[in-house]
Amino acid sequence: MQFILNEKGSAAPPVPAGIPYVEVLTRAEFDARYGDLVQDPLLMRSMTHTQHCKADLYRRYVLGTLHVPDKQDILQRAWDCGFYLDPVRLLLVSDDPEVEAMVRDIEQRQITDLHAPAQALFEFLEAMIHDDEDFTDAYEDRLEAREGEIQERVQRIPPDFDRGLMRARRELMVLSRFYKQLAQIGDQFAECPNDLIDAESLHLFRLFSHRAERLHADVSALREYALQILDLYQSRISVRQNRIIQILTILSAVFMPLTLITGWYGMNFANMPALRSAYGYPAVCLLSIAFIVVEWIVFKKKKWM
Repeated sequence: MQFILNEKGSAAPPVPAGIPYVEVLTRAEFDARYGDLVQDPLLMRSMTHTQHCKADLYRRYVLGTLHVPDKQDILQRAWDCGFYLDPVRLLLVSDDPEVEAMVRDIEQRQITDLHAPAQALFEFLEAMIHDDEDFTDAYEDRLEAREGEIQERVQRIPPDFDRGLMRARRELMVLSRFYKQLAQIGDQFAECPNDLIDAESLHLFRLFSHRAERLHADVSALREYALQILDLYQSRISVRQNRIIQILTILSAVFMPLTLITGWYGMNFANMPALRSAYGYPAVCLLSIAFIVVEWIVFKKKKWM
């Protein structure tokens, strides 16, 4: 699908010769129609195993790839797009339907009047991250909710709490790398040394780079926050384990004298004191109770309980 750059990016196939335009193509369509446009098959080679966002500036054109994680499933789903930019056209190459849908939606959110292909690329990049500030705010709220779970009793913490935090850190790492690469692309375009990009577009790409840098900083802060929550969780678990060990140690200390008494009077000697006395059993019971009371007083005084 071709879109004329007439302030709104109207769809009008085919575009008259000499009119700047944006075109969305599949990989097969690009190879069939523009196979000889780029001597070095860098674009198609990069799109075969797209894993990151990048842009390569040449004397007459710019080639690049975009690897965009899906916010609904950051670790498992992403869509890829390659682009070719020259002073007359912007070609977006992808087999994913999200690309054409984003180009059609640019009119509702566009910032510029779309007089040049570079401005259309800027609008496309902006559309990729237009609501990401809200996404990072919502992600922070989720992490705060997870932190709130730790403030309650440790026994109420979900058993998969640590796994959830580790997944969050991996998701934030993917987003951090994505925004950092977008910021690098913005810097490359903002410092373009030739006449491929007009002065207005250079300024726009500089703004885009700053926005991507802010998102990268926000996501990096969230990743550190997730690590702090994980450390807090592990410390709470350690406190719980230490408390259990402390209780078991106190119980062992309480019953150790009783075990000594029962072991002592369990020996089968014929001439043991009070063995046949009518008051022998009550005396041993009172002695055991006295040991427990003394230990209780000592433990309380030492603040071990």
